[in-house]
Amino acid sequence: MAFDPAAPFWRPSGVDLFKHLGWRNIFFAPAVGLLALVVACFFEPGLFFVFFSYLGIKFTALAVAIPVALSGWAIRSAVRARRDPFCIHCGQCLLGLPAVYTCPECGRPYDVAMVEEYRRDPQWFVQRWRMQYALPAAPDAQVVVSPTAPRRRSRDGT
Repeated sequence: MAFDPAAPFWRPSGVDLFKHLGWRNIFFAPAVGLLALVVACFFEPGLFFVFFSYLGIKFTALAVAIPVALSGWAIRSAVRARRDPFCIHCGQCLLGLPAVYTCPECGRPYDVAMVEEYRRDPQWFVQRWRMQYALPAAPDAQVVVSPTAPRRRSRDGT
C-alpha cells in the first residue's frame, strides 16, 4: 500500500449525522440557545450579567460538552452503521470490486481489511495512519543504547 501521510479520510456529512442521530438532536438545543445568548450579549450588555450569574460555568460546560461528545459518538456509529465496503479516503462504495485494488473515485489503494479497521474506530485509525510517517524507515531498525548509559535499578535490587 502506498503511504500518504496527508491523505484525507471520509467522514459522514452533517446531513448524514443529523439523520443518524434522529431524536438525539434535541441534545443540541441547550448549546444552540447558549450560542444565541452569547451573540445577544454583544448587542445587549445587561445579558452578560444574567449569563454568568444565573446560568454559570457548570451549565455552560455541560451545554457544550454534551453536543461535543454526542458528535464524536455519532461519527463513530455512523461509520459503523455503513455495511457496504467503502473507500476510507473518499467514501465511494466499493461493492463488486476486488478486495485489494485502487478506488475508481480517488485513485488511492484500498484493502477491505483496512476498511474494517477504519469502521471499528475511525479516530484511532486516522491517528495511527498519520503516526506511521514518524516511524523509522528501516523495518529492522533497533535502538542502540551506549554501554556507559546509566541503568535504573529496580525495587528488588536487580
